[in-house]
Amino acid sequence: STSTAGGFGDGFKTAALALHSLGENRFDSMTWTFDARKEKRRIVWFFESDEREAVGRFSKSRVLRVRIENTENNSTASLDDDGNKMGRAYIMTQTVKAKDIGKSFLIEAVPRLQIFWDVDESTIIGTSTSGGDYIAPALLQPPIPGTDASSLTSMMPSPASSSTRRRKKATSPSLPGNNNIRQPEAGIYVRGIWVRKPPIPDTLMCFFGSRLQVSGRDRNDVHEEELVDAVAHVIRKCNNLERLRGLLEPLRGFHSSSSSMDDDTGERRSKRRTRGNKEQ
Repeated sequence: STSTAGGFGDGFKTAALALHSLGENRFDSMTWTFDARKEKRRIVWFFESDEREAVGRFSKSRVLRVRIENTENNSTASLDDDGNKMGRAYIMTQTVKAKDIGKSFLIEAVPRLQIFWDVDESTIIGTSTSGGDYIAPALLQPPIPGTDASSLTSMMPSPASSSTRRRKKATSPSLPGNNNIRQPEAGIYVRGIWVRKPPIPDTLMCFFGSRLQVSGRDRNDVHEEELVDAVAHVIRKCNNLERLRGLLEPLRGFHSSSSSMDDDTGERRSKRRTRGNKEQ
């Protein structure tokens, strides 16, 4: 939403402090490197933690400190391995060095980023066959490439590690029989990024246009009214009517039973009135 302030800075600082709190044995460094090749400059941001002494009513605490280096860069890295010009004058590289970060990314981040996984199109109801908003059951989706046991085994820490036991719980569903193979995590997605849990359990609710926007300073919510309108739009414009009809069939059956009960009740009332008139 254009009327809501962004919260990327606050979220990043929170994540940076969380990494620093892991300690030197698990966290190494976090940097942003900006190469301005046209101007031959390199700017590096070093995100470091620091102790802040108690001042007034503020108690002693650990804070995030940013150290910046701005240096000349005469590197010829603007050419790729084949000697061709890359055509990128400005490049930002974010580097995080921490123990088990690769495993954590595969297990926790990948299931929440649509760019890394596919959906079974036969299971969705959507607005278009070539991309668009859609709703789908998360548990019926194929496994995410790269999250199988062989990909994760080399990154798994020792089972005896206490930190491993604390982090054992994953955020996305796994396929039966293999706790390492991940599936897309159920949730509301806006432009390919997980925002929050869905109102319907085990459901993927994905929106790519301007119909649904994230809200809140931390960008971790959506407006309920907009969500209802967006879901209604998907149902109205659904291109998989057979799938939608199958999902709605139980509701039709309940409605039919209710109608039959109403008809029976009306018929009994009519018979009672007729009987009463005859007795009079």
